[in-house]
Amino acid sequence: MAVRFVRALSLAALGATAASCSWITVKGPPPNATPSPNPGCTTSGTPTKVDGTMAAVFGVPGFGGLVAVAGGCQHVACVATVLGGLVAALPFVLSLDHGRRRIGQCREVDLTWRAQERAREEALERARYPDAGRAGTPCRPDSLVGRCDSGLACVGARCVQKTLAPVPAPASAPAAAPASAPRPPR
Repeated sequence: MAVRFVRALSLAALGATAASCSWITVKGPPPNATPSPNPGCTTSGTPTKVDGTMAAVFGVPGFGGLVAVAGGCQHVACVATVLGGLVAALPFVLSLDHGRRRIGQCREVDLTWRAQERAREEALERARYPDAGRAGTPCRPDSLVGRCDSGLACVGARCVQKTLAPVPAPASAPAAAPASAPRPPR
């Protein structure tokens, strides 16, 4: 009976090795990849989520068996559960790590391209509107260049100097009592 259990667990471990999603489906960027809008690699985290779920499915019984063995269980099934569960979870953990690193590299290539594209667009707008952001110039808070310089605010579609206006007293505040003359000592 225990031999069948060990064989079944071994087959599960072998199947797990073959089904590790990130090893199979995650494609990293090519070496020395130039930043581009579509780097031709995987940016979705779905394969790593599947690997994490499967690692938990196989690893939790393995850790449960480990607790049973630590508690004194000497039965072959306890030891087989530990070995089978942890061995079956290992490929998924390795695949998860591989996938997360590759997806991170791919996202970095994509984010680098986006940052370069934003800087290029901003440089073009700055060249087109060299005075943008200065006091008195038109502004649009949603534009790359239409923002006002430091110390200025976009009011009425123009950059104006920020001023600190006095804060009015609340309408419900009681009026201050008139100052009275000090009382003479007794």
